[in-house]
Amino acid sequence: MKTPHKANLIAIALTAGALWTPAKAQTISADDLVRQSAAALESASSLKVDFEEIDSYPERFKDLAQRGTATLAKPGQLRIDIHRYRRVSASEPWAASGNDTAAVSDGKTYWYVFLHPNSTQTHNEPAGPTAFRAALKQLPALSGFFATDKDAATLPGQSGPVTAAADETWEGATYHVVQYDVKSDGAPTTARAYLGGDSLVHRLVFSATTPKGTVTKEWSLRNIQLNAPAPAATFAYTPPADATALDSSARGALLAAGTPAPDFTIHDTHGNPVKLSDFKGKTVVLEFWATWCWPCNQSLPRAEAISLANRDKNTVTLAVAIWDSQKGFDAWIKKHSYPDIQFAVDPRPQGQEIASSLYHVSATPTTYVIDPAGNVVKAVPGFSGKTDELEAAIAAAQAPKTANAR
Repeated sequence: MKTPHKANLIAIALTAGALWTPAKAQTISADDLVRQSAAALESASSLKVDFEEIDSYPERFKDLAQRGTATLAKPGQLRIDIHRYRRVSASEPWAASGNDTAAVSDGKTYWYVFLHPNSTQTHNEPAGPTAFRAALKQLPALSGFFATDKDAATLPGQSGPVTAAADETWEGATYHVVQYDVKSDGAPTTARAYLGGDSLVHRLVFSATTPKGTVTKEWSLRNIQLNAPAPAATFAYTPPADATALDSSARGALLAAGTPAPDFTIHDTHGNPVKLSDFKGKTVVLEFWATWCWPCNQSLPRAEAISLANRDKNTVTLAVAIWDSQKGFDAWIKKHSYPDIQFAVDPRPQGQEIASSLYHVSATPTTYVIDPAGNVVKAVPGFSGKTDELEAAIAAAQAPKTANAR
């Protein structure tokens, strides 16, 4: 897929403006706008859309973008094709990241597909609400399409009331704008949703305030078509013969406390081999992360602070970058400094690297605390901004006890 030129994107958006009635001046309450948006999604039998997401980070060496198409049909069919891009600065062109994905459901089987330049990995499970929620995380503005009335009666991530802002013009059309706080255990986050005359969200902007500045995630939906024909062939998927099937039984099933931590060999920032067994007799904080992952980049200052606090307590922090290229990892390392963290990388495709194959990691960041005997004390998925759970696990690992050496 070629990266659309900015002028072409604007032209597409202006053309798309003919597909809905421009929003009229703000005369109804924000709550009514939300209810109308939920009703519009509930009443639609199908929906087609072109979408774009752009994530901008302060003090990052690159921005991230996702572009693609989505077709949704009730009761349970969907196809979402996503192409991912990166850029070093706003003045440079977007470059393909080589980490595209597809989500496909025919109503019976849900497929999630990782499309790497030289390989394809697939995961499948029964179609249903859990799978649909996972797929629509990429398109939060449409998260209510398969939801019940109760689930759909709020905007994406909404926490607390919504308030109406002044109408705004965006890409040649006028929109009602509502704003609200977003559920978050980390940095305070607010959202602005732009609703068109069709009552659907056409633009959604999340802004998170961090110590290093404001992080934004912006979703743009263009060429929205409601109730358009959706042939069954759209939702059919057959994996290629050389595709690798990811272990669905391991998905989300992180290693339990007391499990011996599997040994592995990867490479540090200088290309030297690193083994988990190199840290025999130490407490290890093992963090799986990715250079392009927003929560991961938020979590690293926490990891650095914890590592510094435990420097004299026979404890080491090993941060293993996964699901990224060696080139991307090397570029990130040159731009960042966390002297109390030991960094390493496993650039193998998802499903083949140690995080998925040995530690059952399905999302980043995921942190394991391993005691000096080599056993898992706790697995902590995600990043909430809080440290209590992780610090308690480290203290438990450090506590004197009789154990076999690794």
